[in-house]
Amino acid sequence: MNPSKIALFIDFENLFRGMADQHRQVLDPRGIVEQLETLGQIAHAKAFADFDQAELRNQTSMLATCSIEAIHVPSQVVGDKIKSHVDFRMLDDIYQTLMDRPDIETYVLGTGDGHFSGVAGRLRVRHKKKVIILGVLGCVKRELALAASDTIFIEPEQASPIDPLDIIRFVYNGQTRNNIITFTSTVRVYSRVRNQPESEVRRVLVDLLNDDVFRRRIAAIEGKEINIMHLNMDHPMVMDALGFPQSEFGPEPQ
Repeated sequence: MNPSKIALFIDFENLFRGMADQHRQVLDPRGIVEQLETLGQIAHAKAFADFDQAELRNQTSMLATCSIEAIHVPSQVVGDKIKSHVDFRMLDDIYQTLMDRPDIETYVLGTGDGHFSGVAGRLRVRHKKKVIILGVLGCVKRELALAASDTIFIEPEQASPIDPLDIIRFVYNGQTRNNIITFTSTVRVYSRVRNQPESEVRRVLVDLLNDDVFRRRIAAIEGKEINIMHLNMDHPMVMDALGFPQSEFGPEPQ
């Protein structure tokens, strides 16, 4: 017997921000794919987002390793607000798949947005498809869950608190390799390597800057002025993180 064919549509911004708002671990598409493969064969998989956003920019490579196509949907600035067009693009792809792939029996909508309750109900009632909502626990609208055949909740463990000393060591390793250290690059790379929400990394880095653990200076690199972030090697937290005695970088505090 051939396995049921599945079409997966991920409102990536919705799931990603649902995780970040609860200070959860970064969304891992691999876990989603592994769970769905127990239900059938994934024949169509796309994730929709404005991937130019800083916190989403490094997610496309992870999606690619899971054979999920990342669909870039640019946001639009309207007055003083940013308007997302992800809903419209994802809905369009759902209906195109419905017309072009009659062999697909199960539709998985990775979102908690109630705007998708209409299409979920139509797929289930009018077209006799099995509709599964995949959403972050606590972030799925009631009307969306009621319109579907079933709901799968992503229940990640709470992300471990970020250790400021670990960030100090992380940046120090970069400095010893003569890497160009900026605030933005540190947030992006540390978040990816340590599997932490960028919002939390950003918050801890701001606190460390305010405490003078990190300092900033303007450096001319390849004809451009760049705001470089570097460690204050005389700071007690830096000495503690790196295991240096106080006297190695300055006098003992009086």
